[in-house]
Amino acid sequence: MNRNRFRLALEQLRPAQWERFEELASEFLIDDYPGLRTTAAPSGDRGRDAKLWSPAGDEDVVIQYSVRQDWAAKINETVASMKKNFPEARSLVYATNQVIGAAGDEQVKTIRKEHQVYVDICDQNWLLERVNSSRTREAAAEALVDVSVSSLG
Repeated sequence: MNRNRFRLALEQLRPAQWERFEELASEFLIDDYPGLRTTAAPSGDRGRDAKLWSPAGDEDVVIQYSVRQDWAAKINETVASMKKNFPEARSLVYATNQVIGAAGDEQVKTIRKEHQVYVDICDQNWLLERVNSSRTREAAAEALVDVSVSSLG
């Protein structure tokens, strides 16, 4: 998979295409989190798009997918929802098509200190670094490129 074409496809995603990004992010995260279960639904997801299956039924990890440009606000909103709906959760995996990098470090530290929640940000760079690491990820990226970039000509 050509990383530049994949980057362009990620950058082309708009808020109305949230479902397309959720599918892509799920495919990327499944390699690292084989117990991933999608929970997003039109009726509402209570502040999470996926969870990790646990035989004990514990919901320690919340997974949020987002194409919002105001990622810092979205992370804070998600943590607030977690504290309300999943008070036992201690980790948030935040997947986004945005470039966050080191800009998220201070927020991650503050959330850990104030809410005892560990945040793992999987941003555009994270996706690009892993696009060719498995056939599952390559296929998900190719599907996004096919509908986004290929139509541009």
